[in-house]
Amino acid sequence: GGGVVLVGRSDDEIDAPYRPFAEALDHLARHADDDLLAEHVHEMGGVVGRLAPTLTRRTGVEPEPVSNDPEMERVRQFHAVADLLTRQSRRAPVLLVLDDVHWADRSSLLLLRDLVRRLDDAAVLVVGTYRDTDLDRTHPLAAMLADFRREPGVERLA
Repeated sequence: GGGVVLVGRSDDEIDAPYRPFAEALDHLARHADDDLLAEHVHEMGGVVGRLAPTLTRRTGVEPEPVSNDPEMERVRQFHAVADLLTRQSRRAPVLLVLDDVHWADRSSLLLLRDLVRRLDDAAVLVVGTYRDTDLDRTHPLAAMLADFRREPGVERLA
């Protein structure tokens, strides 16, 4: 069998949190097997449904109310996204393409960093495209790319 290709794009005119991940995960929620989605929400609840409303429609599991603790909420969200991608990768390899990452919001960049660290044992290849001409030292992506150089399994292609 083949793999699963998920694509999400950042946009310089739309500053929606997690936008590239929302696009990619909604595509996964539309096409993943029912039992995979059921296992995911049984284990993780409906957290990813906030990013991918199709997950909520397909499983009937509503996202839990947002926690008053933003850091705890982010940890839950990131863990749930990693869980869904990992579950899918056990059935077929996943290629996650994030286009125009130089326009990504801070939340998306934090999720990207978390996934790079968390998915090292999963059959998930994350490809991020960006315009290096749009990056200066103060750009949040510039610092993250420097951090990625120290991560095992991260390659930069020019």
